[in-house]
Amino acid sequence: MNNIFIICNKNVEIERFVNMDKQLKKAKIENVEYYCKNWFSNISDDITYEDNKFTNLNKGEICILLNHLEIFTKIKEKYNSGNFLILESDAYVFPGMKFSTKRLEELINISNKIEEWDIISIGGSCVDILGQPKTQKIVIDNFSFYNEKRLIGIEGLIWNYKSICKFLDLLKDYNIKRNNIICDPIDVIIDNLIRENFLNCYWLVPCMLKQGSNCIWKSWLR
Repeated sequence: MNNIFIICNKNVEIERFVNMDKQLKKAKIENVEYYCKNWFSNISDDITYEDNKFTNLNKGEICILLNHLEIFTKIKEKYNSGNFLILESDAYVFPGMKFSTKRLEELINISNKIEEWDIISIGGSCVDILGQPKTQKIVIDNFSFYNEKRLIGIEGLIWNYKSICKFLDLLKDYNIKRNNIICDPIDVIIDNLIRENFLNCYWLVPCMLKQGSNCIWKSWLR
């Protein structure tokens, strides 16, 4: 894993930060960068992104979207290859879940055997919300994946460098088709691109972590 980015405001999301720090230490994960340049307080009513206007999104959704896009852009400019894990602040490792640097390294080591993958979801929201997978299980070594053509929840996603660059290009076309108006949250945008076969996503089942929002903490979003 080239780097792990965590979208978390350490000064405001104190409980989430403390929990994340504890989880990372237990998992022996050190190569981490916290990123949260955008927060409610610096989101103006007329904010734009590359000449795209926002509508139908609250400030929390705009914050998360911008933070993701800025991390993608940073990766595109700083690297030229590799794999990257992006965690949201509410990513929570419940008892029994196998989240560790060793497990992540094992996953990355076999990722070249996963056919044309763009995203690997290590979170559990897809199964929690959409139910048990309907496609055939793909077993590679001691990992199981499903290629469901959907993505619900982005608490923990592994991207490769090419897929990040692809997503940024796809986003431009996505916004042009919508008259340069961004009206979908980042998870909906990614899900739509997967459903339209522009991005190829695999679910890791069982997952390594789940969303803690609405069960551990109050959600910042809707």
